[in-house]
Amino acid sequence: MPQKEHKLISVSGEGSVPAVPDQAAITLGAVTESKDPATAQKENNKSITDILSALAAKGVKKENMKTIEYRVEPLYEYAEGKTVPAGYRVTHMIRIITDDIEQSGELVDTAVQHGANAVASVSFTLKNPEMYYNKAFTLALLQTRSKAEAAAKTLRVSLNEKPVHVQELSQSPQPFSYQSAVYAKSPGAPIQQGELLISASAKADYTYQ
Repeated sequence: MPQKEHKLISVSGEGSVPAVPDQAAITLGAVTESKDPATAQKENNKSITDILSALAAKGVKKENMKTIEYRVEPLYEYAEGKTVPAGYRVTHMIRIITDDIEQSGELVDTAVQHGANAVASVSFTLKNPEMYYNKAFTLALLQTRSKAEAAAKTLRVSLNEKPVHVQELSQSPQPFSYQSAVYAKSPGAPIQQGELLISASAKADYTYQ
């Protein structure tokens, strides 16, 4: 008995949904240097303690301020063609999470005023990105259906209603990061969180007669 021929129309689709961020993640900290490692650590600890206290006074909860990097590294310099020890650098970075988007610029200012000399990034995210992503993925699937119907009409064939295979091509949404270098050029300026565009893509195979 001859094998039945598979008649497929393969299409891809994309969908996007705008979303206003409702959470900010700020990464900043203190970098200190000294000939003596203990001195560098002591100065760094004081800066971080002052930063955390100042942010707590602004209403940031203790559980929303966490260390994400702590590093002690030796420094070297070149003298008379040789590499010689020059001291130590201590880096302590913390991440601050806030639900008050409008306050993110003020928090960065506060941290800088109390000893922060390294501002890595301000990322705007969503508490529930899956909800928006699922909407975008639904739009992507609807587009595959629309494309398949258009192809079937052009080919003058009858498209079967349900796809025989669906594949998710996209990944979960990523946070939007504000460039801290730009912020550094205009201290005190409010940070605009803008709008996130959550996108999804899919591939689907439809059979036809």
